[in-house]
Amino acid sequence: MANTKRIQPSVQPVAKRVKNFTEVAMGFSKARAALECQRCPQCSQPECVKACPLGIDIPGFIRMIREGNFSNALQKIRESNSLAGICGRACSAPCEVACILNREKNPQPMAIQGLERAAFDFGNIKFQEIFNAQRTNKTGKKVAIIGSGAAGLMTGANLFEDGHEVMIFEALNKAGGFLQYGIPEFRLPKKVLDAELEYIASLGVQIKFNIMVGQAETIQQLFEEGFDAVLLATGLCFGQGNELPGSEASGVLTSQEFLFRINFLSAHLHPKFAATLPAGKTAAIIGAGPDAIDCARLALRLGKKTILIHPSTEDDVSAAVSDRFQAQEEGVQMEVLTKPLEVIQDDQGAVKGVRCVRMDFADSNGQWKLMPVKGSEFIVDADMVIACGPYTANTAVIAFTPGLTIQKQNFLCAKKDRYATSFKGVFAAGGMARGPVSLIETLAQGKAVADEIDQYLQESPKDKT
Repeated sequence: MANTKRIQPSVQPVAKRVKNFTEVAMGFSKARAALECQRCPQCSQPECVKACPLGIDIPGFIRMIREGNFSNALQKIRESNSLAGICGRACSAPCEVACILNREKNPQPMAIQGLERAAFDFGNIKFQEIFNAQRTNKTGKKVAIIGSGAAGLMTGANLFEDGHEVMIFEALNKAGGFLQYGIPEFRLPKKVLDAELEYIASLGVQIKFNIMVGQAETIQQLFEEGFDAVLLATGLCFGQGNELPGSEASGVLTSQEFLFRINFLSAHLHPKFAATLPAGKTAAIIGAGPDAIDCARLALRLGKKTILIHPSTEDDVSAAVSDRFQAQEEGVQMEVLTKPLEVIQDDQGAVKGVRCVRMDFADSNGQWKLMPVKGSEFIVDADMVIACGPYTANTAVIAFTPGLTIQKQNFLCAKKDRYATSFKGVFAAGGMARGPVSLIETLAQGKAVADEIDQYLQESPKDKT
């Protein structure tokens, strides 16, 4: 009889990992992955597949790992997901929530995310030579993708498989977008991202760097150069107008700025570059998403005491439970049910702390709501503040594209489950389409918009006018 207890992937010991930037989760060995696979009941109507936004054949790839064939398992995953190695590390894993083994009094869901990672780690053999040899469905249509983040990469891979020529335009000198600059090394190693980018490129997807579409080259010019469709996938930027009073103080950063500085300057390899950050001993992180947890853990590794401030409960922290647990293990202090009111400055205009008020549930006109507790204001001492969110679409290209309009919600797509914009032949996906979503949902959008673009191209006349 198969073991019913979930086998957990290995992780670095706390005392060791807080002193380095290397990956915290060490993953499965081949033997432990195979043992975990023996627990899978191989459901005839698997709930895990229904819950996966990409519809990955989860029982299928688990069965292949159980048989010791990691390469075939990876190929099975890549039928639905071109970024298996990334999802095996950064996915929110809704499949595990839906797993039938998670419905018992003693929930022990399959470690699907860890097994997807194992398929990538042990089965990453280059199948693209076989794929390219078999690819005979070339359409002669060209698609330009603006942005090389998760949405752009996923869309590019799927469109290429549909037979279209794909060119990705990236404003910076490295591909990956948020995957490259927004996720710490200890959660997504650059070598894994590089391997995924190599796989995408080896399929035939081309990437051009250091090109700011809209300024250096307009969307209209792309059409004039022979592209038949354009996808905008430039992601999100920090929303303006919702800052705390006092946010102009020296020592206040957005999460995007903080994560970008660390990743762009490779501070995980050369900690001396972290000197570009505000000096001091204590960082207050305002937020509760994955970026807030990442910033807190990064600041801790840079030698700062870290305090995460969040107005709701700990259960409302939207980061993965494992990341939240590891952050607390490492020493991140969580001030939940705490609402930040103002950034306090010293005489020199630098951060001195954050004035906060305690929150609690109370009756408000017959409704149970979180309300400030009277007389509970206090100050969190800090010399650095990292503000996480809110985010809005990065719509800089709009100013250079007559005919492309922003919807009321400040995003580009108005119709549910459709990705066409107001400009014919131009589509949007990822954060700029409808706002912040999880990684797996972003990839699902990339897959869906690829289908929509493919349909548009099939319906378009072959001869360019």
